[in-house]
Amino acid sequence: ELCSTESTYVQALRTLVEHYMPAVASAGADAAFRDNDVKTVFGCVPVLLNVNSELLAQLQARVQRMHSDTCVG
Repeated sequence: ELCSTESTYVQALRTLVEHYMPAVASAGADAAFRDNDVKTVFGCVPVLLNVNSELLAQLQARVQRMHSDTCVG
């Protein structure tokens, strides 16, 4: 459950970074956001993607090492 939720979150962050952020940044003068607004709204998203991608990788590695009788918490 935890890996699945984290994977979905990482995928959503990746979509923001790879698709939405470039589209908003390249909209130029016609954009609803000014450059400063884009930084305010999306500024920490790449950092979140990096941190959560690493967390997901560590969670997946841990799950691979778990035995069927292992409990979390």
